[in-house]
Amino acid sequence: DQTNVRIPINYADTIAPREQKRFGLNFVADKSSRHLFRFVIELADGRTIASPDIDLTYFVPRSPTMN
Repeated sequence: DQTNVRIPINYADTIAPREQKRFGLNFVADKSSRHLFRFVIELADGRTIASPDIDLTYFVPRSPTMN
């Protein structure tokens, strides 16, 4: 239920012009939830690049009850 949350992720790499690189992030939560967010990358030269809006539904199935 928070807005404008910033989570700094230290990542440094040299990427040549027109080169693309991928990296992954692992998300973990105690319960199912829905998140609307976008990634904003701050480049070394001060420019910023924002991803399109991301609508993430994180689903955690219920544990079967034991009798």
